[in-house]
Amino acid sequence: MTRRKKGSSSEKTHVEDLVGYCKPPRAHQFKPGQSGNMKGRPKKKTDRSTLACKALNRKVTVTINGKTCRMTIEEIGLRKLADKSAAGNIKAFSYLHAMSSERVDEDAEDTSAFDEMLIEEAIERRATAKGRRHD
Repeated sequence: MTRRKKGSSSEKTHVEDLVGYCKPPRAHQFKPGQSGNMKGRPKKKTDRSTLACKALNRKVTVTINGKTCRMTIEEIGLRKLADKSAAGNIKAFSYLHAMSSERVDEDAEDTSAFDEMLIEEAIERRATAKGRRHD
């Protein structure tokens, strides 16, 4: 058995030639411009609510009273619902009324306690100012 001398050319001395923990062989390393996950993470599958929102927000050209305008499908549907309720359709009216009352309730929740206090103070000042004018 022959012994190799230190510093012989067959011994791996270059850092890139070392193989071990977290150091794969050069042939198995990623090539420049190539990542480890070629396909990448799969895209999220769109659900029905997202598809419905996209469909309702799509703009189409509509002729109303001889004028052409672009409206979303949601706006067209609400116009139709309003027309049906005006024609006497009770179901259309109740649905439209329920939708409009939901909006009013959302607006009412936006006022904070501080805002309500300011409104009450303004009402009191106005009432006292009116009382002074009549005296």
